[in-house]
Amino acid sequence: MVYLSCMVHTSVVRSSLRFVVLDLVGDFITWPLWWYTAGVRGVLDFLIRQVRTEVSRLNLRVWLANLFEPMFGQSDWQGRAISVVMRLVVLGFRVIVLAVWLIGLSLLLLLWLLLPLAALYQIAVNLWGIPQWVEPIDLTL
Repeated sequence: MVYLSCMVHTSVVRSSLRFVVLDLVGDFITWPLWWYTAGVRGVLDFLIRQVRTEVSRLNLRVWLANLFEPMFGQSDWQGRAISVVMRLVVLGFRVIVLAVWLIGLSLLLLLWLLLPLAALYQIAVNLWGIPQWVEPIDLTL
């Protein structure tokens, strides 16, 4: 009975040590590799889906295809001129919305890429102090 208890205890200790060493330490070491490979790929897939969704939501192709079609059945030259101008204005606003959306998504990608570097910088500052090349900011008026 004592022998069985020692075997179970040794097995639990060995399993615990294996978990700590291989899983936790291994994950800590391989995390940066995942962040900049599979993690970036996942973020890029998400961003591409977001762009496609926004383009389909804005219906830019439909607006371009119907640019010279008369609105409200007004087929005279005044009706066509007004419809072209109105559609160009609406199309311009939609392109601006898409551009702002793309800038925001680009900033998200940049944040994803820089976040680990910022964390490492903060760890270094907390462990070894503020580097001499960083000037303190004077916030007094």
